[in-house]
Amino acid sequence: QASCMDAEPGHYVNPPLIGGFEGGVIPDTWTTYGDADWFVQSSTVISGSWSAQSGDINDSQTSVLELSLDTLAGNYSFSYETSTENDWDFLHFWIDDALLHSLSGVASGTQTGYVSAGNHTFTWVYYKDLSESYYDDTVWVDDFSVPVSVPDSQTPCFPGTWQNQSGQTSCLDADAGHYASGQGSASQTGCAPGTYQNQTGQASCLDADAGHYVDSNASTTQTPCTPGTYQNQTGQASCLDADAGHYVDSNASTTQYECGLGTYQPDSGQHLCYEADAGHYVDHNASTTQYECGLGTYQPSTGQASCLDADAGNHVDSNASTTQTPCAPGTYQNQTGQASCLDAGAGHYVPVSGSSSQTECSTGTY
Repeated sequence: QASCMDAEPGHYVNPPLIGGFEGGVIPDTWTTYGDADWFVQSSTVISGSWSAQSGDINDSQTSVLELSLDTLAGNYSFSYETSTENDWDFLHFWIDDALLHSLSGVASGTQTGYVSAGNHTFTWVYYKDLSESYYDDTVWVDDFSVPVSVPDSQTPCFPGTWQNQSGQTSCLDADAGHYASGQGSASQTGCAPGTYQNQTGQASCLDADAGHYVDSNASTTQTPCTPGTYQNQTGQASCLDADAGHYVDSNASTTQYECGLGTYQPDSGQHLCYEADAGHYVDHNASTTQYECGLGTYQPSTGQASCLDADAGNHVDSNASTTQTPCAPGTYQNQTGQASCLDAGAGHYVPVSGSSSQTECSTGTY
């Protein structure tokens, strides 16, 4: 063929030259080990925006960066910078078991050489001798180039990644709030209401937990239900108002609660119940109303489940009363829970208020 084909959207092709660090991290195909790992930084840069730097090591220690891959026969190169004790602390470069370059002092440049076809291990080692530290006491590497074979196929983007352009060497992680569910995706999809995703590079979204909701597309978070509302299911786009006769007094509730005895709630979506007023009662759970004390009964306190019968010698002649009334002189009441008093009968009298009985007129009186 006279030309190569661009990788299609949803696919990628590994680049023919390996070794830039513009992703801001050590690539997955590389390894680092030793007394301290290499890392990618942007403070001292050889080219582009990022370069690899050796780990922070002490005397007689090493920091190693390594890459193994199949190459074609041809020339390799890499750029470097050193800031070390001259002729004692070295950046060593190896191919397999052959030491090819040893660099020290304050220096920078590009090293080149020839590599045969086959599988090779390329190793950069920063080594410190037994004592002394000079300058920045570190080394940097960038722009490693080596001939590799041109791929004869494209690779589909893995689940959680996507690529909407052609001719690319990598795929994009799905953004937070999005997902890419299958291989070879050319786009990412926003999480639907009721779901969210707080991480990047994911193949699916998370259902909102019970007690939570997500009311928009592409959400990175779920929201707790507020007091007065609840949600007993997962994956929901809204919360439920507490029913009348019920309440929810906390965030992220998965249930509503019945108003207890002596309390009520006439409205929905409330965070508390009302105590029954004095002169009223509520005698069952989940009540939407309070009830007036009837004739012959009263209630001086709030939040009660029943009313009190008027005592003997007293009466209650109206609804919703908070007090009982003593029978007036000349009247009495010998039973409880009565709405009126009895007049003293002929030949009888009641001299005081609050009497539960009448008294016979004595001899000589009428």
